[in-house]
Amino acid sequence: MMEVSKGRTYRRLKPLFLILVSYLCTAIAVDISQESTSRIVVAMDAHMQDTSNPLSATQQSRILGQLLAGYDKTIAPIHLGTNDTTISMKFRVVHMDGIIDRDGTYRVHFVQYISWKDSRLAFTDQAAGSRIYLHKEQVQNIWQPTCLFGNSLSVEAQDMRGKIWSDGSVSVSAHMLSVFYEESDLRSFPWDEQDFPVVAWCRETFDFGYNLSLYGSKPVDFAPGAYSTEWRLLGVEADVYRVQVRTDRADNTDQRVVLKYYMRRHVISYFVKFIFPLTLVTMLSFIAPFMEPDGNRLALSTTMVLTVVALFFTISDELPRIAYHTWMDIFIAVCFLYTCSNIILFLTVYLNKRKQDEEEKRRQHEAERSNIALMAQKDSTHVEEEITTDPHAPLLGSRSSTVLKPAVHPAQTMWVDRIARWVLPLSFLSIMLILILLGYYKVPIAGTSDGPRDTHSRIQESFLSA
Repeated sequence: MMEVSKGRTYRRLKPLFLILVSYLCTAIAVDISQESTSRIVVAMDAHMQDTSNPLSATQQSRILGQLLAGYDKTIAPIHLGTNDTTISMKFRVVHMDGIIDRDGTYRVHFVQYISWKDSRLAFTDQAAGSRIYLHKEQVQNIWQPTCLFGNSLSVEAQDMRGKIWSDGSVSVSAHMLSVFYEESDLRSFPWDEQDFPVVAWCRETFDFGYNLSLYGSKPVDFAPGAYSTEWRLLGVEADVYRVQVRTDRADNTDQRVVLKYYMRRHVISYFVKFIFPLTLVTMLSFIAPFMEPDGNRLALSTTMVLTVVALFFTISDELPRIAYHTWMDIFIAVCFLYTCSNIILFLTVYLNKRKQDEEEKRRQHEAERSNIALMAQKDSTHVEEEITTDPHAPLLGSRSSTVLKPAVHPAQTMWVDRIARWVLPLSFLSIMLILILLGYYKVPIAGTSDGPRDTHSRIQESFLSA
Protein backbone atom coordinates (compact mmCIF):
# COMPACT_ATOMS: atom_id res chain seq x y z
CA MET A 1 0.00 0.00 0.00
CA MET A 2 2.84 2.34 0.79
CA GLU A 3 4.38 1.86 -2.68
CA VAL A 4 1.01 2.35 -4.40
CA SER A 5 0.46 5.58 -2.45
CA LYS A 6 3.88 6.89 -3.43
CA GLY A 7 3.19 6.12 -7.09
CA ARG A 8 -0.11 7.98 -7.01
CA THR A 9 1.49 10.97 -5.32
CA TYR A 10 4.25 11.06 -7.96
CA ARG A 11 1.72 10.97 -10.81
CA ARG A 12 -0.21 13.83 -9.24
CA LEU A 13 2.86 15.97 -8.72
CA LYS A 14 4.41 15.24 -12.11
CA PRO A 15 2.36 17.88 -14.05
CA LEU A 16 3.21 20.51 -11.44
CA PHE A 17 6.88 19.60 -11.71
CA LEU A 18 6.82 19.90 -15.51
CA ILE A 19 5.08 23.28 -15.30
CA LEU A 20 7.72 24.51 -12.86
CA VAL A 21 10.57 23.35 -15.11
CA SER A 22 9.03 25.00 -18.18
CA TYR A 23 8.56 28.23 -16.23
CA LEU A 24 12.21 28.25 -15.16
CA CYS A 25 13.39 27.59 -18.73
CA THR A 26 11.23 30.44 -20.02
CA ALA A 27 12.54 32.80 -17.38
CA ILE A 28 16.13 31.93 -18.25
CA ALA A 29 15.49 32.48 -21.97
CA VAL A 30 13.89 35.88 -21.34
CA ASP A 31 16.78 36.88 -19.09
CA ILE A 32 19.30 35.93 -21.76
CA SER A 33 17.41 37.83 -24.46
CA GLN A 34 17.28 40.95 -22.30
CA GLU A 35 20.96 40.76 -21.35
CA SER A 36 22.22 42.40 -24.54
CA THR A 37 19.62 45.18 -24.31
CA SER A 38 20.49 45.86 -20.68
CA ARG A 39 24.17 46.12 -21.62
CA ILE A 40 23.34 48.74 -24.23
CA VAL A 41 21.17 50.81 -21.91
CA VAL A 42 23.71 50.66 -19.08
CA ALA A 43 26.58 51.52 -21.42
CA MET A 44 24.79 54.55 -22.82
CA ASP A 45 23.22 55.73 -19.59
CA ALA A 46 26.56 55.63 -17.78
CA HIS A 47 28.02 58.04 -20.30
CA MET A 48 25.07 60.28 -21.09
CA GLN A 49 23.39 60.70 -17.70
CA ASP A 50 24.53 62.01 -14.37
CA THR A 51 23.03 63.69 -11.33
CA SER A 52 25.35 66.71 -11.12
CA ASN A 53 23.52 68.80 -13.74
CA PRO A 54 22.30 72.09 -12.16
CA LEU A 55 19.63 72.52 -14.86
CA SER A 56 16.19 71.03 -14.42
CA ALA A 57 14.26 69.38 -17.25
CA THR A 58 12.13 72.53 -17.69
CA GLN A 59 15.18 74.77 -17.94
CA GLN A 60 16.79 72.43 -20.45
CA SER A 61 13.73 72.52 -22.71
CA ARG A 62 13.53 76.33 -22.51
CA ILE A 63 17.24 76.85 -23.29
CA LEU A 64 17.18 74.31 -26.12
CA GLY A 65 14.21 76.06 -27.72
CA GLN A 66 16.11 79.36 -27.63
CA LEU A 67 19.24 77.79 -29.13
CA LEU A 68 17.39 76.11 -32.00
CA ALA A 69 15.49 79.25 -32.94
CA GLY A 70 16.95 80.24 -36.30
CA TYR A 71 19.48 77.40 -36.16
CA ASP A 72 20.49 75.99 -39.58
CA LYS A 73 21.67 72.40 -39.24
CA THR A 74 22.92 72.31 -42.85
CA ILE A 75 25.80 74.70 -42.06
CA ALA A 76 28.88 73.18 -40.46
CA PRO A 77 30.32 75.12 -37.50
CA ILE A 78 33.68 75.42 -39.26
CA HIS A 79 32.05 77.65 -41.91
CA LEU A 80 31.23 80.21 -39.22
CA GLY A 81 34.89 81.14 -38.87
CA THR A 82 35.51 79.37 -35.57
CA ASN A 83 38.78 77.72 -34.61
CA ASP A 84 37.12 74.54 -33.40
CA THR A 85 38.16 72.12 -36.15
CA THR A 86 38.35 68.82 -34.28
CA ILE A 87 35.94 65.89 -34.25
CA SER A 88 36.70 63.33 -31.54
CA MET A 89 35.55 59.72 -31.31
CA LYS A 90 35.26 57.09 -28.63
CA PHE A 91 33.99 53.50 -28.78
CA ARG A 92 32.58 51.04 -26.27
CA VAL A 93 32.16 47.48 -27.56
CA VAL A 94 28.99 45.92 -26.20
CA HIS A 95 29.19 42.56 -27.96
CA MET A 96 31.22 40.86 -30.68
CA ASP A 97 29.62 37.78 -32.19
CA GLY A 98 29.12 36.04 -35.48
CA ILE A 99 32.83 35.94 -36.25
CA ILE A 100 32.47 33.77 -39.36
CA ASP A 101 35.59 32.57 -41.09
CA ARG A 102 33.65 31.04 -43.97
CA ASP A 103 32.82 34.39 -45.56
CA GLY A 104 35.19 36.72 -43.70
CA THR A 105 32.49 38.71 -41.89
CA TYR A 106 32.09 39.59 -38.24
CA ARG A 107 29.42 41.48 -36.33
CA VAL A 108 30.24 44.15 -33.77
CA HIS A 109 27.66 45.78 -31.51
CA PHE A 110 29.18 48.93 -30.06
CA VAL A 111 28.33 52.38 -28.80
CA GLN A 112 30.00 55.19 -30.73
CA TYR A 113 30.56 58.57 -29.12
CA ILE A 114 31.28 61.61 -31.31
CA SER A 115 32.06 65.05 -29.91
CA TRP A 116 32.70 68.41 -31.51
CA LYS A 117 32.13 72.07 -30.73
CA ASP A 118 29.40 74.31 -32.13
CA SER A 119 29.52 77.90 -30.85
CA ARG A 120 25.90 78.47 -31.91
CA LEU A 121 24.79 76.07 -29.14
CA ALA A 122 26.69 77.76 -26.29
CA PHE A 123 24.72 79.12 -23.30
CA THR A 124 27.44 80.66 -21.15
CA ASP A 125 24.95 82.60 -18.99
CA GLN A 126 24.19 79.44 -17.04
CA ALA A 127 26.16 77.90 -14.20
CA ALA A 128 29.40 76.15 -14.99
CA GLY A 129 28.94 72.49 -15.85
CA SER A 130 25.41 72.96 -17.13
CA ARG A 131 24.33 70.65 -19.91
CA ILE A 132 21.28 69.78 -21.94
CA TYR A 133 20.34 66.17 -22.69
CA LEU A 134 18.92 65.37 -26.11
CA HIS A 135 16.84 62.43 -27.32
CA LYS A 136 16.83 61.06 -30.86
CA GLU A 137 14.44 63.61 -32.39
CA GLN A 138 16.29 66.53 -30.81
CA VAL A 139 19.68 65.22 -31.99
CA GLN A 140 18.39 65.25 -35.56
CA ASN A 141 17.65 68.99 -35.26
CA ILE A 142 21.32 69.99 -34.87
CA TRP A 143 24.30 69.70 -37.18
CA GLN A 144 26.33 66.56 -36.69
CA PRO A 145 29.14 64.90 -38.63
CA THR A 146 28.37 62.03 -40.98
CA CYS A 147 30.21 58.98 -39.72
CA LEU A 148 31.08 56.21 -42.20
CA PHE A 149 32.78 52.84 -41.93
CA GLY A 150 35.09 51.87 -44.74
CA ASN A 151 35.08 48.07 -44.30
CA SER A 152 31.43 47.67 -43.33
CA LEU A 153 28.80 45.66 -45.17
CA SER A 154 25.90 47.10 -43.21
CA VAL A 155 25.55 49.62 -40.38
CA GLU A 156 22.41 50.40 -38.41
CA ALA A 157 22.34 53.20 -35.82
CA GLN A 158 19.92 52.93 -32.91
CA ASP A 159 19.14 54.76 -29.68
CA MET A 160 20.81 58.05 -30.54
CA ARG A 161 21.28 60.41 -27.61
CA GLY A 162 23.09 63.70 -27.23
CA LYS A 163 24.39 66.20 -24.75
CA ILE A 164 25.18 69.93 -25.14
CA TRP A 165 27.52 71.65 -22.71
CA SER A 166 27.37 75.30 -21.78
CA ASP A 167 30.47 76.16 -23.85
CA GLY A 168 28.91 74.71 -27.04
CA SER A 169 30.56 71.30 -26.90
CA VAL A 170 28.30 68.57 -28.29
CA SER A 171 28.50 64.84 -27.62
CA VAL A 172 26.33 62.30 -29.45
CA SER A 173 26.19 58.56 -28.81
CA ALA A 174 24.56 55.85 -30.91
CA HIS A 175 24.33 52.11 -30.61
CA MET A 176 25.69 50.66 -33.86
CA LEU A 177 24.72 47.23 -35.20
CA SER A 178 27.43 46.64 -37.81
CA VAL A 179 28.67 43.84 -40.02
CA PHE A 180 32.27 44.19 -41.16
CA TYR A 181 34.40 42.31 -43.66
CA GLU A 182 38.07 41.52 -43.53
CA GLU A 183 40.28 38.99 -45.30
CA SER A 184 42.08 36.85 -42.72
CA ASP A 185 45.13 34.64 -42.96
CA LEU A 186 43.76 31.24 -41.94
CA ARG A 187 46.67 29.01 -42.88
CA SER A 188 47.18 28.13 -39.20
CA PHE A 189 43.47 27.53 -38.49
CA PRO A 190 42.44 26.68 -35.74
CA TRP A 191 45.67 27.87 -34.05
CA ASP A 192 45.43 31.31 -35.63
CA GLU A 193 45.44 34.79 -34.18
CA GLN A 194 43.50 37.45 -36.05
CA ASP A 195 42.99 41.18 -35.88
CA PHE A 196 39.52 42.49 -36.64
CA PRO A 197 39.72 46.13 -37.79
CA VAL A 198 36.98 48.72 -37.74
CA VAL A 199 37.75 51.68 -40.01
CA ALA A 200 35.72 54.80 -39.16
CA TRP A 201 35.86 58.25 -40.69
CA CYS A 202 33.79 61.41 -41.03
CA ARG A 203 32.99 62.94 -44.37
CA GLU A 204 33.53 66.39 -42.90
CA THR A 205 37.26 65.74 -42.40
CA PHE A 206 37.68 65.68 -46.16
CA ASP A 207 34.99 68.11 -47.33
CA PHE A 208 35.26 70.76 -44.60
CA GLY A 209 38.79 70.28 -43.26
CA TYR A 210 38.05 68.94 -39.77
CA ASN A 211 40.68 67.02 -37.83
CA LEU A 212 39.84 63.57 -36.51
CA SER A 213 41.04 62.47 -33.09
CA LEU A 214 40.38 60.05 -30.24
CA TYR A 215 39.37 61.52 -26.91
CA GLY A 216 39.78 60.24 -23.42
CA SER A 217 42.53 58.18 -21.82
CA LYS A 218 40.77 55.01 -22.97
CA PRO A 219 39.19 55.62 -26.39
CA VAL A 220 38.17 51.95 -26.71
CA ASP A 221 36.81 49.74 -23.93
CA PHE A 222 34.78 46.55 -23.66
CA ALA A 223 31.64 45.78 -21.75
CA PRO A 224 31.79 42.64 -19.55
CA GLY A 225 31.37 39.53 -21.69
CA ALA A 226 31.54 41.54 -24.89
CA TYR A 227 33.46 39.20 -27.17
CA SER A 228 32.66 35.76 -28.48
CA THR A 229 33.42 32.66 -26.41
CA GLU A 230 35.30 31.16 -29.37
CA TRP A 231 37.93 33.87 -29.15
CA ARG A 232 40.10 35.36 -26.45
CA LEU A 233 40.90 39.07 -26.54
CA LEU A 234 44.63 39.79 -26.66
CA GLY A 235 44.49 43.56 -26.95
CA VAL A 236 42.98 46.59 -28.64
CA GLU A 237 44.73 49.24 -30.69
CA ALA A 238 43.23 52.55 -31.75
CA ASP A 239 44.93 55.22 -33.83
CA VAL A 240 44.29 57.90 -36.43
CA TYR A 241 45.86 57.34 -39.85
CA ARG A 242 46.29 59.71 -42.72
CA VAL A 243 45.70 58.43 -46.23
CA GLN A 244 46.34 59.99 -49.61
CA VAL A 245 43.18 60.56 -51.61
CA ARG A 246 43.30 61.32 -55.33
CA THR A 247 40.40 63.29 -56.80
CA ASP A 248 39.74 64.99 -60.10
CA ARG A 249 40.95 68.30 -58.69
CA ALA A 250 44.01 67.42 -56.65
CA ASP A 251 45.60 64.94 -54.27
CA ASN A 252 44.46 65.48 -50.71
CA THR A 253 45.10 63.85 -47.37
CA ASP A 254 42.26 62.48 -45.30
CA GLN A 255 42.08 60.80 -41.89
CA ARG A 256 40.76 57.49 -40.61
CA VAL A 257 40.19 56.12 -37.11
CA VAL A 258 41.23 52.47 -37.04
CA LEU A 259 40.29 50.09 -34.24
CA LYS A 260 42.02 46.75 -34.26
CA TYR A 261 40.86 43.93 -31.98
CA TYR A 262 43.54 41.29 -31.59
CA MET A 263 41.90 37.94 -30.90
CA ARG A 264 43.18 34.38 -30.42
CA ARG A 265 41.01 31.41 -31.19
CA HIS A 266 40.29 28.89 -28.43
CA VAL A 267 41.76 25.74 -29.97
CA ILE A 268 40.54 23.49 -27.15
CA SER A 269 37.01 23.39 -28.58
CA TYR A 270 38.35 22.15 -31.90
CA PHE A 271 40.40 19.52 -30.06
CA VAL A 272 37.29 18.18 -28.37
CA LYS A 273 35.00 18.31 -31.41
CA PHE A 274 37.32 17.52 -34.32
CA ILE A 275 40.96 16.68 -33.63
CA PHE A 276 40.51 14.12 -30.85
CA PRO A 277 37.74 12.08 -32.60
CA LEU A 278 39.68 11.90 -35.86
CA THR A 279 42.88 10.91 -34.04
CA LEU A 280 41.04 8.21 -32.08
CA VAL A 281 39.44 6.73 -35.21
CA THR A 282 42.79 6.70 -36.99
CA MET A 283 44.51 4.98 -34.05
CA LEU A 284 41.74 2.34 -33.88
CA SER A 285 42.31 1.55 -37.55
CA PHE A 286 45.82 0.34 -36.66
CA ILE A 287 44.25 -2.80 -35.15
CA ALA A 288 43.99 -4.18 -38.69
CA PRO A 289 47.64 -5.40 -38.99
CA PHE A 290 47.02 -7.66 -35.94
CA MET A 291 44.19 -9.50 -37.74
CA GLU A 292 44.26 -12.30 -40.29
CA PRO A 293 43.98 -11.17 -43.92
CA ASP A 294 40.34 -12.14 -44.31
CA GLY A 295 36.97 -10.43 -44.76
CA ASN A 296 36.80 -9.18 -41.16
CA ARG A 297 40.01 -7.23 -41.58
CA LEU A 298 38.81 -5.66 -44.81
CA ALA A 299 35.48 -4.76 -43.17
CA LEU A 300 37.29 -3.04 -40.26
CA SER A 301 39.56 -1.02 -42.56
CA THR A 302 36.67 0.03 -44.80
CA THR A 303 34.56 1.04 -41.79
CA MET A 304 37.34 3.26 -40.45
CA VAL A 305 37.73 5.00 -43.82
CA LEU A 306 33.99 5.64 -44.02
CA THR A 307 34.01 6.92 -40.42
CA VAL A 308 36.69 9.49 -41.26
CA VAL A 309 34.70 10.56 -44.34
CA ALA A 310 31.53 10.89 -42.25
CA LEU A 311 33.34 13.00 -39.63
CA PHE A 312 34.72 15.22 -42.38
CA PHE A 313 31.25 15.89 -43.80
CA THR A 314 30.01 16.55 -40.26
CA ILE A 315 32.61 19.25 -39.58
CA SER A 316 32.76 20.66 -43.12
CA ASP A 317 30.32 23.45 -42.22
CA GLU A 318 32.68 24.57 -39.43
CA LEU A 319 35.70 24.85 -41.74
CA PRO A 320 36.62 28.06 -43.59
CA ARG A 321 35.63 28.21 -47.24
CA ILE A 322 38.80 29.63 -48.68
CA ALA A 323 40.93 29.01 -51.75
CA TYR A 324 43.97 27.65 -49.91
CA HIS A 325 44.63 24.85 -47.44
CA THR A 326 44.73 25.27 -43.69
CA TRP A 327 46.27 23.33 -40.80
CA MET A 328 42.96 21.52 -40.29
CA ASP A 329 42.88 20.46 -43.95
CA ILE A 330 46.35 18.93 -43.64
CA PHE A 331 45.35 17.15 -40.43
CA ILE A 332 42.22 15.64 -42.01
CA ALA A 333 44.22 14.56 -45.07
CA VAL A 334 46.81 12.79 -42.88
CA CYS A 335 44.09 10.92 -40.97
CA PHE A 336 42.40 9.91 -44.22
CA LEU A 337 45.64 8.65 -45.79
CA TYR A 338 46.56 6.57 -42.73
CA THR A 339 43.14 4.92 -42.59
CA CYS A 340 43.33 4.19 -46.32
CA SER A 341 46.81 2.70 -45.84
CA ASN A 342 45.22 -0.20 -43.95
CA ILE A 343 43.26 -1.16 -47.06
CA ILE A 344 46.43 -0.94 -49.15
CA LEU A 345 48.23 -3.07 -46.57
CA PHE A 346 45.40 -5.64 -46.65
CA LEU A 347 45.59 -5.87 -50.45
CA THR A 348 49.36 -6.34 -50.26
CA VAL A 349 49.11 -9.16 -47.71
CA TYR A 350 46.16 -10.78 -49.47
CA LEU A 351 47.87 -10.79 -52.87
CA ASN A 352 51.06 -12.12 -51.30
CA LYS A 353 49.09 -14.93 -49.64
CA ARG A 354 47.29 -15.74 -52.86
CA LYS A 355 50.58 -15.88 -54.76
CA GLN A 356 52.09 -18.22 -52.16
CA ASP A 357 49.01 -20.45 -52.26
CA GLU A 358 49.29 -20.79 -56.03
CA GLU A 359 53.03 -21.50 -55.78
CA GLU A 360 52.43 -24.15 -53.10
CA LYS A 361 49.75 -25.83 -55.18
CA ARG A 362 52.07 -25.90 -58.19
CA ARG A 363 54.85 -27.53 -56.17
CA GLN A 364 52.47 -30.12 -54.75
CA HIS A 365 51.17 -30.93 -58.21
CA GLU A 366 54.70 -31.38 -59.55
CA ALA A 367 55.63 -33.55 -56.55
CA GLU A 368 52.62 -35.78 -57.13
CA ARG A 369 53.49 -36.22 -60.80
CA SER A 370 57.09 -37.09 -59.90
CA ASN A 371 55.97 -39.66 -57.32
CA ILE A 372 53.60 -41.29 -59.80
CA ALA A 373 56.31 -41.50 -62.45
CA LEU A 374 58.81 -42.94 -59.99
CA MET A 375 56.30 -45.49 -58.77
CA ALA A 376 55.54 -46.65 -62.29
CA GLN A 377 59.25 -47.07 -63.08
CA LYS A 378 59.90 -49.09 -59.92
CA ASP A 379 56.86 -51.28 -60.53
CA SER A 380 58.18 -52.26 -63.94
CA THR A 381 61.70 -53.23 -62.80
CA HIS A 382 61.51 -54.23 -59.12
CA VAL A 383 57.98 -55.33 -58.44
CA GLU A 384 58.94 -57.88 -55.78
CA GLU A 385 61.07 -55.42 -53.81
CA GLU A 386 58.24 -52.93 -53.62
CA ILE A 387 55.84 -55.40 -52.00
CA THR A 388 55.91 -55.18 -48.21
CA THR A 389 54.95 -57.79 -45.64
CA ASP A 390 51.95 -55.71 -44.65
CA PRO A 391 49.31 -56.07 -47.34
CA HIS A 392 47.54 -52.91 -46.15
CA ALA A 393 50.64 -50.64 -46.27
CA PRO A 394 50.72 -48.13 -49.15
CA LEU A 395 53.22 -48.53 -51.93
CA LEU A 396 56.34 -46.37 -51.87
CA GLY A 397 55.84 -43.27 -53.92
CA SER A 398 52.08 -43.89 -54.29
CA ARG A 399 49.70 -40.92 -54.25
CA SER A 400 48.32 -41.97 -50.87
CA SER A 401 51.77 -41.71 -49.31
CA THR A 402 52.19 -38.07 -50.30
CA VAL A 403 51.71 -35.63 -47.37
CA LEU A 404 50.38 -32.19 -48.37
CA LYS A 405 52.11 -29.18 -46.81
CA PRO A 406 50.15 -26.25 -45.44
CA ALA A 407 49.19 -23.67 -48.06
CA VAL A 408 50.25 -20.62 -46.01
CA HIS A 409 53.58 -19.94 -44.35
CA PRO A 410 52.92 -17.33 -41.63
CA ALA A 411 56.61 -16.57 -41.30
CA GLN A 412 56.69 -15.50 -44.97
CA THR A 413 53.23 -13.94 -45.25
CA MET A 414 53.03 -11.74 -42.14
CA TRP A 415 56.34 -9.91 -42.28
CA VAL A 416 54.56 -6.85 -43.77
CA ASP A 417 52.04 -6.85 -40.93
CA ARG A 418 54.76 -7.17 -38.30
CA ILE A 419 56.46 -4.06 -39.66
CA ALA A 420 53.16 -2.17 -40.05
CA ARG A 421 52.19 -2.85 -36.42
CA TRP A 422 55.00 -0.51 -35.32
CA VAL A 423 55.58 1.76 -38.31
CA LEU A 424 51.98 3.00 -38.78
CA PRO A 425 51.20 4.16 -35.19
CA LEU A 426 54.68 5.54 -34.53
CA SER A 427 54.84 7.49 -37.78
CA PHE A 428 51.29 8.80 -37.29
CA LEU A 429 52.02 10.01 -33.76
CA SER A 430 55.25 11.63 -34.96
CA ILE A 431 53.44 13.51 -37.71
CA MET A 432 50.73 14.60 -35.24
CA LEU A 433 53.37 15.92 -32.85
CA ILE A 434 55.03 17.88 -35.66
CA LEU A 435 51.69 19.31 -36.79
CA ILE A 436 50.77 20.38 -33.25
CA LEU A 437 54.13 22.09 -32.77
CA LEU A 438 53.81 23.89 -36.11
CA GLY A 439 50.28 25.00 -35.21
CA TYR A 440 51.26 26.13 -31.71
CA TYR A 441 54.10 28.30 -33.04
CA LYS A 442 51.89 29.62 -35.89
CA VAL A 443 54.13 28.27 -38.65
CA PRO A 444 52.15 28.30 -41.94
CA ILE A 445 52.44 24.79 -43.38
CA ALA A 446 49.95 25.11 -46.23
CA GLY A 447 48.15 27.55 -48.43
CA THR A 448 49.11 30.32 -50.78
CA SER A 449 47.65 33.25 -48.88
CA ASP A 450 49.55 36.49 -49.11
CA GLY A 451 49.17 36.86 -45.36
CA PRO A 452 47.80 39.86 -43.49
CA ARG A 453 48.21 43.18 -45.19
CA ASP A 454 49.69 46.17 -43.49
CA THR A 455 47.41 48.73 -41.89
CA HIS A 456 48.09 51.48 -44.42
CA SER A 457 47.02 49.36 -47.39
CA ARG A 458 43.85 48.33 -45.55
CA ILE A 459 42.93 51.94 -44.81
CA GLN A 460 43.67 53.00 -48.36
CA GLU A 461 41.43 50.27 -49.77
CA SER A 462 38.65 51.00 -47.31
CA PHE A 463 38.73 54.69 -48.24
CA LEU A 464 38.54 53.99 -51.95
CA SER A 465 35.69 51.52 -51.45
CA ALA A 466 33.79 54.01 -49.33
